Amino acid sequence: MTLTLDPTDLDALADRVAKKLSASLRPSLPKASAVAAPAKLAFSIREAAHLLSLGERTVADAVASGAIASTKIGRLRRINRAELERIAREGI
Repeated sequence: MTLTLDPTDLDALADRVAKKLSASLRPSLPKASAVAAPAKLAFSIREAAHLLSLGERTVADAVASGAIASTKIGRLRRINRAELERIAREGI
């Protein structure tokens, strides 16, 4: 599966993904008695699709074809943050 985008569309998509990633990865401010949670390192296909503004099926197909690198942890498939940043820069 090949996704082609106009360079201006790709830049806009990369900006949107970068903003969503930075917002979702920004650590929460700790409460007085709580410890701040670490930044999330891996995302489900559903989460990745949401962050990339793509359909889940599109992301799942790209994972299945190897266009998006992922890791299987038990029965779960996860896409790491660096891979999402790569997709935001380069596209699928």
